[in-house]
Amino acid sequence: IHPFKKYFEELAIGDQLITEKRTITPEDINAFADLSGDHFYAHLTSTNFTGTMFERQVAHGYLLMSMAAGLFV
Repeated sequence: IHPFKKYFEELAIGDQLITEKRTITPEDINAFADLSGDHFYAHLTSTNFTGTMFERQVAHGYLLMSMAAGLFV
């Protein structure tokens, strides 16, 4: 049963909902950066990551949460 169809009393810690997989692409990250205005260097594909703590482009936390919410509903 989808969690939205349960009453609060029926929800339990550890309940899961398995959804389709979703690969987050560099295009997704770039589009979210443009939409949100968050152009932190680690989110940009044009960044040279030499000398930084990052090895490659990093997705925004809010992007991940938004996509997870979309898969949930």
